[in-house]
Amino acid sequence: MIVRNENKAKNYFSISKFGRHRDDVNKLTTALRNDDRLLFISSQPGGEIERLEQHRNVVQAMMNNNVIFVVYTSFPKANK
Repeated sequence: MIVRNENKAKNYFSISKFGRHRDDVNKLTTALRNDDRLLFISSQPGGEIERLEQHRNVVQAMMNNNVIFVVYTSFPKANK
């Protein structure tokens, strides 16, 4: 599972292995290998890595792996 915040994710998922590869397309591509579906939860603006760069990296990794189904959610109050 690729997550932004491992500590928060552990509260919701019973998975022991998490990754934070949003700044590295090659690692994202490897992490998504053999996956054809993705739940893509947007990062919030103002992080250590620009949101647009993170999103571009995820999209490139999805394309590299021929992901065919994506559910995308934006961040809270994105319209403000």
